[in-house]
Amino acid sequence: ALPSFPQLQELQLNRCRGLEVISAMPELRSLHANDCGLAGTLPAFPRLAKLEVRSCPQLASIALLPRLHTLVLHRCPRVTTLPLFPRLTDLKAMDSGLNTTLPAFPSLVRLVAVQCQNLERLPLFPQLSELTVSACCIAGPLPFMPTLCKAELDRHCNLPEPPPPFPLLEELTLSESESSLAFLEGQTALRRLHVRHCRRVASLPSLPRLQELTVERCSRLACIASMPALRKLHVKDCLRLTSLPLCPNLTRLTTEEDCIHSELPALPRLDHLSLSSSCLGSLPPLQHLTHVWLFACHNLTALPALPALRKLGISC
Repeated sequence: ALPSFPQLQELQLNRCRGLEVISAMPELRSLHANDCGLAGTLPAFPRLAKLEVRSCPQLASIALLPRLHTLVLHRCPRVTTLPLFPRLTDLKAMDSGLNTTLPAFPSLVRLVAVQCQNLERLPLFPQLSELTVSACCIAGPLPFMPTLCKAELDRHCNLPEPPPPFPLLEELTLSESESSLAFLEGQTALRRLHVRHCRRVASLPSLPRLQELTVERCSRLACIASMPALRKLHVKDCLRLTSLPLCPNLTRLTTEEDCIHSELPALPRLDHLSLSSSCLGSLPPLQHLTHVWLFACHNLTALPALPALRKLGISC
């Protein structure tokens, strides 16, 4: 056991595998424990604000910590439930044993849940702004999240359909989603969208405020609607997508392993262009293009006049 130190404010423990108990410490603000033998219940430190526990397989529970605002749990399989921490703003749980449903933390702003196989549902977090969920068996659709601004979700998350579930959502990353993404039509605040390995996505709707779009290895994607505010577009290995949308404000375009063979649309503001293994046979005159990179573009036999060009890279 570690004795009590009445004035200690920060405690770091690393590979203390014989240490099972930490005594109560009234002034402790920060505790980091990595690869330790902590067992039973972690005491109720009254002033503890930051707690990080990694690879402590014998730790069974954590007492209520009234001032805790940051909690990291990594490889703590016996910690299956958490108290309702009233001030918790940041929670990161990775490869954890958390069971079924998390408490509805009233102050939670950021949540990361990765490889929490027993986590089945998420409650309504009234202040949640950022959410990352990966390799968790979430059952049922995600709840309405009125303050969510940024989300990163994978195929284990069931996305709800309209009405819009996330009215303030500005950035969304979807990986291996089984959803058709019909709910995107209601996401009028969305500014950045990244869609990767989503095999059921056949089209993307027009998103009036979207400024950055990445689509990678979406095998059924055949159509992207006009994006009036889009500035950055990255398309990779979407073999059914044969043409690009009308994007009058686009400044950066990157394509990789594409089947885009129709002529590029009018892109009056484009200044950066990168093509890799592209099927394009020609480029239109692009008056503001300053940077061009071409890699294995075997159908492209000539370049048009590019009066603003500053950097050119070609690899055959």
